[in-house]
Amino acid sequence: MVVIHSLKYNFKLIFVTGPSLDWRAKNIPWPPPMAGVPGSLYNQAEYDEEAAPGMKIQRGIESKLTGALAPAHLQVINESHMHSVPPGSESHFKVIVVSERFAGQSLVQRHQAINGLLRDELQNGVHALSMQTLTPEEWARRGGEIMASPACHGGSKAEAGQGG
Repeated sequence: MVVIHSLKYNFKLIFVTGPSLDWRAKNIPWPPPMAGVPGSLYNQAEYDEEAAPGMKIQRGIESKLTGALAPAHLQVINESHMHSVPPGSESHFKVIVVSERFAGQSLVQRHQAINGLLRDELQNGVHALSMQTLTPEEWARRGGEIMASPACHGGSKAEAGQGG
């Protein structure tokens, strides 16, 4: 599952992928209404079931990062399918966060901030968190490209030559 937020173009896309590599996209208006507010996308059963089944942790990560960092660009990618976990797991994530709030911070300080924001998730089910934390200027110099995730090196999938 890949979720892409764009403040510049006022949209949120959710790509749902599965074992058959089927996909669908759902265009959600941006910014999303606040969780807990009547009419919020996060409160609509149709949204939860149709566009984002089994995405409770991923939506929580998105909400926390959006609220705390006001990102110009945010991607929260569930990479659990690349590892030896049951289908539908939410245990391995990659986040790409582009925020002015990172200006003047070292990479370690940025990662410490993300780890602090996601402390509950990291203590309760999220096994791995990959981060790319950039200022808008750094993102522009990079041309919006993100680093590829490495193949898993452990577990039964790795031993069988299927990633892990």
